[in-house]
Amino acid sequence: MNPILIVILIILFAGLLGGVTNFFRLWSTEKSSGENRIVFFKSVLMGLCASIAVPLFLQVLPNSLLDIGKEMPFKNYFILAGLCVLASFYSKRFLEDLYDRVSKAEKTAEEAKKAVEETEEQNMEIEDINEVANEIVSRYTPVHSQQDIKEVANAVLNTTYSYRTIPGISEDTVKDDGKVREILELLKKAGYVESRKNKKGSDIWKSLYQQKE
Repeated sequence: MNPILIVILIILFAGLLGGVTNFFRLWSTEKSSGENRIVFFKSVLMGLCASIAVPLFLQVLPNSLLDIGKEMPFKNYFILAGLCVLASFYSKRFLEDLYDRVSKAEKTAEEAKKAVEETEEQNMEIEDINEVANEIVSRYTPVHSQQDIKEVANAVLNTTYSYRTIPGISEDTVKDDGKVREILELLKKAGYVESRKNKKGSDIWKSLYQQKE
């Protein structure tokens, strides 16, 4: 018989078995026949839902239980059946736990995607220093002229040096260490550069973007 068909049958029958078993756990002689009937259908439907969700649960976990590209090992059918019965018997708890797992997986995937996008953005080449200067002016309304910002940004973003010092940038640009530091802090706040201390304890600055060839 086709392994896929066997898996489908196991899921359905295990869901029914677990749902019916759960009904007898909840069944009470103190309830009316109408109430017990509602409990029965609720238990069966919840059991089927949980059983059908088992493949999703297995997808969230690292395993090869449902790897049916080739013929499944015989024992895997029994493992799947047991898991489906267990999931359908504790259907409400199982579905809630599965929802939490899927939500966490989606959140992790979104965070990973965001991290990749940020990395790709940082790896972009700075092609237009004017755009950088315009962004700094529009976001932070600095007291410095746009030309000064453009010169400092160009000196640290488009350079062959791995790190640059404030005196070095100042010498190449506005001849004012204090002004260079203030502009670099704005570039750092905007996410264009980062800084660290060298062996002498002085700040050195590095572009977070690829250098222009």
